[in-house]
Amino acid sequence: MSYLPFAVQQKGKMRPLVIATEKRHPAFPDAPTFKELGFNWVDGAYRGIAVPKPAPAAIQERLSDIMFALTQAPGMRTQLTEGGFDVIDVTLDKMPAFLAEKSRAYIEDAKAAGLLK
Repeated sequence: MSYLPFAVQQKGKMRPLVIATEKRHPAFPDAPTFKELGFNWVDGAYRGIAVPKPAPAAIQERLSDIMFALTQAPGMRTQLTEGGFDVIDVTLDKMPAFLAEKSRAYIEDAKAAGLLK
């Protein structure tokens, strides 16, 4: 099990058997998703930007807008995708719901694995 960017770096030395993305990734069009194989699993390593908690809302919104604009730039998005990243855009307004859903899913997984009661 590994990350898609690592698999891209090791292309020719390793072959992904399945990926945990929503759709097949262009770097590995022959690797099915877990969903295609009947497992409801989509996950990854999420990256973003953070600011200290007391940062004003206007600064948080501006940084969110800048990061969104960066990932929308055609050259940047192409470079990220070719590097193996499955870019998802979670803007500041969507972050609370995103984190709540991820927390709920991870807690369910931990319970199913017997790690939590």
